Amino acid sequence: MSVIFRSVRRGALVCFLMSLGAAAPAQVSPVITAGGPTNFCNKDSVVLTVSPQNPSYSYQWLRGGPIAGATGSSYAAKIAGTYKVVITSPSGRKDTSAVGTTVSVKPILSTVTPPAPTSLCSGTSSLTLFGPSGNYSYQWLQSNTPIAGATSSSYIITTPGVYRVFVINLSNNCTDTSDARNVQIAPNPVAATTPNTAAARCADDSLVLLATTPGGSQWQWFFDNTPIAGATSARYAARTYGGNYSVRVVDTNGCQSDTSAPVMLTINPTPTANITFTGAVSFCEGSSVVLNTQTEPGNNLLWIINGVLQAQDHAPYKTVSATGTYRIQVSNAYGCTAVSAPVPVIMHPAPQPAVTRSGLVLRVANPQAYVYQWYQNNIALPGEVYRSLNVTAIGSYTVKLTDGYGCEAFSTPEYFANLAVTDFGSESLHLYPNPTSGMIYIESPIALNATLHDATGRLLRTVGNARQIDISGFAKGLYFLRLTDEKGELLKTEKIIRQ
Repeated sequence: MSVIFRSVRRGALVCFLMSLGAAAPAQVSPVITAGGPTNFCNKDSVVLTVSPQNPSYSYQWLRGGPIAGATGSSYAAKIAGTYKVVITSPSGRKDTSAVGTTVSVKPILSTVTPPAPTSLCSGTSSLTLFGPSGNYSYQWLQSNTPIAGATSSSYIITTPGVYRVFVINLSNNCTDTSDARNVQIAPNPVAATTPNTAAARCADDSLVLLATTPGGSQWQWFFDNTPIAGATSARYAARTYGGNYSVRVVDTNGCQSDTSAPVMLTINPTPTANITFTGAVSFCEGSSVVLNTQTEPGNNLLWIINGVLQAQDHAPYKTVSATGTYRIQVSNAYGCTAVSAPVPVIMHPAPQPAVTRSGLVLRVANPQAYVYQWYQNNIALPGEVYRSLNVTAIGSYTVKLTDGYGCEAFSTPEYFANLAVTDFGSESLHLYPNPTSGMIYIESPIALNATLHDATGRLLRTVGNARQIDISGFAKGLYFLRLTDEKGELLKTEKIIRQ
């Protein structure tokens, strides 16, 4: 029982001490007090103060959310919105002001336009500045001193200096002064070019002009003081016309130069370089063509053959008998050069006839396709236009071959002193082509008769003194060709394939 009594007495002592004020005072809800009007002009502010204030408390001001750095017992509000504050006691208890304080800002605009340029160009009469538009009154200032009569929304500056505008918003009586505009005199750029002296070019060349003015941002080129349409970059390639070229430059301050000193361009003529010819430039071996040059008197010319410049070949004409490509290079006293269009020359080699002799039969051995004409004693034999010839009279025989380009050549003569034919056999007979799609040619030293039979032996055609036989009218398949002499003796039977 004694232990319990002592415990009760200790608790009563604690209650007694608390009644004497030994514990911390109770925390109350914070209240915000405005130190001035909460509806003010732009760039003004109002100081908001919270109570109660205690060095042991911490504070955080709110405008929708926490305001960075706003942790004192007062806060200077410059932005419209509703402000509250949170108080935190040493024990960690937080209390937020029950009623927010609403701040509103009266609008006023004091900007000056345009933002650039900030310089007057040398020789330029004025620069116009504009104040904000709206229900304002204006007073323009130079070095913070009111300019007499400068009370409109714009002001024309003719001298350098520091300028501002003081405005009153007539809707809410708010006032403000714009930021300073330090207007200075900027020197005009001086236009210069490279090259800057007279120049000469050939008619097909160009002169590249370059504007070299530092700080240039816009350019306009001129020909004989007339603007050249589209010539608005720092480079210009002058060609075609001789005359004076110049440029005008605008720099980054908007200042414009005078036109540069003119560059006199002389256009020198390009020489004529042509090749003419009489006759064909495609011919047979043994022929030729004459190539003639065309250019002005006094010009220097050189031939170019197959792409190679002939350093010592200055001939005004050239007789050409070989295949190749021919051009001329011409230069004049101005150093201007021209090259002619190429003239291709083609020489077709003559055919090379080769004739074989078998008994009384002459045959062209060349495998290519030619036009044939046989001759006896240099006289053309009528109708003898085939690859082979049956000799029927003594004499000298040749054949003329003509190729697809019209080139001709004669074979070496073959001489026949007599027409005796000995040991004639079927090996002396030649039929070609086989297989065939139509025509069959027959070569024989003697006159022959031919009969065509089908595979069953049925007679289809008879040809006397046969040199050729046409089977193009018959169906494709196997046929037999029987060859007999003038007495009817069988000399040879040949299988023929019609394809």
